Amino acid sequence: MIRKSLFIIFIFFSSCLKDSQDKVNLHYFHFTDYLFETKIENIAERRKKWETELGSFSAIFNNYIIQKQSSDEDKFNSQVIDFINVLEFKEARDSINAKFSDFNDFENQINNAFSMYHKYFPDKKLPKIITLFTGFNYGISTHDSVLAIGLEWFLGKNSKFYYHLNDPAYIKFQKQSRFMLPSIMEAWFNHEFLIFDRGNSLLSKMIYKGKIMYFIDKVLPEIPFHDKLRYSKEELEWCYNNESQIWTFLIENDFLFSTKENDYRSYLNLSPYAKGMHRNAPSRVGYFVGYNIVNNYMKNNPQITIKELILETDEQTILNRSRYKPNN
Repeated sequence: MIRKSLFIIFIFFSSCLKDSQDKVNLHYFHFTDYLFETKIENIAERRKKWETELGSFSAIFNNYIIQKQSSDEDKFNSQVIDFINVLEFKEARDSINAKFSDFNDFENQINNAFSMYHKYFPDKKLPKIITLFTGFNYGISTHDSVLAIGLEWFLGKNSKFYYHLNDPAYIKFQKQSRFMLPSIMEAWFNHEFLIFDRGNSLLSKMIYKGKIMYFIDKVLPEIPFHDKLRYSKEELEWCYNNESQIWTFLIENDFLFSTKENDYRSYLNLSPYAKGMHRNAPSRVGYFVGYNIVNNYMKNNPQITIKELILETDEQTILNRSRYKPNN
């Protein structure tokens, strides 16, 4: 009995040790406060640090966020100070600090997601994470090995800044912190695998989006699926209840193999609604259909790995072998 107990304890601690060894801890640089605490008298010194931390992303920051207007260093330094002294930007910084006063939980979730990513793709590089204020220019962006998170894009749908920006309701809805993790992982998937998005038909695009959703579903197992899709519960429920009607609509209107983006833009991109469908049909419905095709494909072909899924670029093969036939 004692030996059995000791064996169980050994297995438990071996499992815990393996889990700790498998978990990655990414490098983070929280740039918002560092930027806003900069003064004209110390900007030269602080710029050296942040340009080291930002790496190649510093060119993006300088040219597209600060919108550098001169190669003269003194003039650029003054431009940075002007940027951080904009009243609305200072207020946004305060809102960021209030919303994300403790970023540790997000860091843990991001680390867990990239631990799963590393499990599936051990040879792929891992990003450095930068959180920052982008002047309402970027939500999630990637550059080389940097993944940058514009925190002002995740302040919540009722943030006053989105009213000032005249964002419509469907855009405001996207700017919730619960959508940050799925947005991060979609951005990194595209960073690494966009080269495999080769087709121009709606079917091809839907299957690529389905691969994204299948990937997100695997690396973020604890997040509700409607959040992974960046839908409300009601929107996802509508999609499930009308899945066969959605599929029939796409076939009967000859959209499935259409290469005309105007035909299907709202099925893949944010929009007030899915063009031509029932008024309750949410935009980006192609993500939902694509995921179900890909998920069926993986269930019916269990020998296929997620890496092999991504490498398979023949959408007809995936559709045929998925045996996708919604019948609700």
